[in-house]
Amino acid sequence: MRMPTSLKIVACLLLLTGAFACFKFVMAWQRSNIRLDINILCFFAGLGLLRRSRGWWKFAKLYTLLGMCIMPIGLLLIFSSPAPSFDASILTMPVGKMLREQAIILMLGMWLLDVWAYRVLTSQEVRHLFEEARF
Repeated sequence: MRMPTSLKIVACLLLLTGAFACFKFVMAWQRSNIRLDINILCFFAGLGLLRRSRGWWKFAKLYTLLGMCIMPIGLLLIFSSPAPSFDASILTMPVGKMLREQAIILMLGMWLLDVWAYRVLTSQEVRHLFEEARF
């Protein structure tokens, strides 16, 4: 059975998430600030989805489900914060300030992406694809 394009996109997003987490780990390691990040596993989940691994498919579903559940908590924290702006960073490198509205839009966008990814991972076509897989 042919792999849907939407599943390939989800796999690539997971690969990027894992690659960025690996980069952040190396950056922290150079500063003697070692910290482990579960997002590193997303790299393997992305590869697992491309290889039709049933275990990594289950991990990807759980990961996106947790993201969908945790994101509203972050939104509540932003709404309840009296600060008009937040420090923004890209890959642990500070880049400036982000307005509250910008942070809300960014988090809503990330939440919608998680919802879409979860819908892809739980769709009938993808479910059938991974239920056929034996490993």
